[in-house]
Amino acid sequence: MHKLALHGGKPEVDRDLQRFDHPLFVRSYELSRLSRADPVDYNGGGINDELEKAWASWSGTKYSLSFNSGTSALYALYYANGLMDKAEVIVPAYGFFATATPLVRLGAKLVFADCNEHGNVDPTDVLRKISSRTRAIVVTHMWGVPCDMDALRAIADTARVLLLEDASHAHGALYKGRIAGSLADGAAWSVGAKKNISGGQGGMLSTNDRLVFEKAILLGHYNRHKGTAITIPDLRPYAVSGTGLNLRMHPYAALMVLDQLPGYQLQLQERTEVATLVASRLRGLAGIKVPATPPDVQPSWYAFPFFLDLSNLGLSTQFSREWVLAALHAEGAVEYDAPGSTAPQNKYKFLTEQISDEVGDTSMIAAEQYSRTAMKMPVWYGPRRFEYAEQYAAALTKVMSHLSELTRGPASASELAGST
Repeated sequence: MHKLALHGGKPEVDRDLQRFDHPLFVRSYELSRLSRADPVDYNGGGINDELEKAWASWSGTKYSLSFNSGTSALYALYYANGLMDKAEVIVPAYGFFATATPLVRLGAKLVFADCNEHGNVDPTDVLRKISSRTRAIVVTHMWGVPCDMDALRAIADTARVLLLEDASHAHGALYKGRIAGSLADGAAWSVGAKKNISGGQGGMLSTNDRLVFEKAILLGHYNRHKGTAITIPDLRPYAVSGTGLNLRMHPYAALMVLDQLPGYQLQLQERTEVATLVASRLRGLAGIKVPATPPDVQPSWYAFPFFLDLSNLGLSTQFSREWVLAALHAEGAVEYDAPGSTAPQNKYKFLTEQISDEVGDTSMIAAEQYSRTAMKMPVWYGPRRFEYAEQYAAALTKVMSHLSELTRGPASASELAGST
């Protein structure tokens, strides 16, 4: 192969393929749709109602509710299920901190369950950590690969505790033919930033429990439908005031999300095609490990994770993953990444301060190993998806074939700084 771009060679990735513009069709939205009669009502209705009905149908649940962020949707899910006031909740040891931070705000106590090779909660560790104090188990489907929900459901049912999903990576992912977000006692999604379905900012909650749905309304949608949305007698006194918060989704975000739903199945199909291609290119590369997709699972491929495994390549113990990333970025493959804020949760003092005092083992050995070696790349869709995939795979192949040149690090500190 040719010389590394980091050391003066020609980059592998064309300039117009270095970054991917997601969602591809965001500029096609017709703002005129928001000028129609009563597009949104302060007390609920319009485009937001349309989205919530469509989301409930799409996610296979009875009720859905929109929020201004995925974090707010999780907050409402936990609040409506009574996870507060020192309730003990098992949460993932590896993931994004927003899965757990709403529980801290509600006063719950955290118990961290370690992860498996996919970054998902390991049911074996959940079984070790569960106790008579446990009120709920919260899971994430990391990078869009669903958890072992049969095993987790069995544990939750035996212990008579709630099982809740943070499906923020898993829009449309399937576990044994069932969609993520319909696999437990309730779910929340982010539809913000670069999530597969994105409104720029926003979140969705889904549940089959009318009581949970109405409590979630009271938390973030006060005076919804002028108070008529609340039907349960014990909650009726709060129908207008709610509990005082307004966490509604902006109508433009609702429009963006609603307009992506009809074509989303094609996006999923194209992401699956790309993930299959990328896996075939990366498997067999010395120093790269690609976990096998679990059986009976169809991921949504929010990202494609893999691991840098240099243990058998005879490299210096000082060899750095950052050197590999610097070389990849110099090749123009600038969206290769080592997850940063998605990490072992003991990285965050705000969370560790809320660990249950009753838990003896707070180690996150698997999560820390995952974090030390994990890398990820986008999973593209659209007409040029295979061009992105082939050039990014070629960049990784080139860099991995030149590892010996990286043992001295980037040619200069300025190259490393300029490539990240």
